Amino acid sequence: MSARYTKAVAHFELKSVDNEARVLAGIATTPAPDRAQDVVNPMGAKWSLPLPLLYAHDHKAPVGKVETANASPKGIAFTARISNPSTPGILKDRCDLAWHEVREGLVNSVS
Repeated sequence: MSARYTKAVAHFELKSVDNEARVLAGIATTPAPDRAQDVVNPMGAKWSLPLPLLYAHDHKAPVGKVETANASPKGIAFTARISNPSTPGILKDRCDLAWHEVREGLVNSVS
């Protein structure tokens, strides 16, 4: 029986933050077990950029895009940009909240 995964969740280490551009860089999909105790081999990952950056792992709540991703045996080094909408509303509020949570170190996983 094969398992069907609907989302990938991986802890990341925040390496740098650009407050003006809302760009973050980190390492995701490390070979360490995730919160479900699944282990993902980063060298086996396949993707097409840009990827959506999700808020709280919710496919209905994108907040930006993953712009670069490079696999190595230690994990996938990535850069992502959280959007900064100019129009007030739900999207701006969600993106601003996501940015503040990442910047303050309250978020430690990505999807």
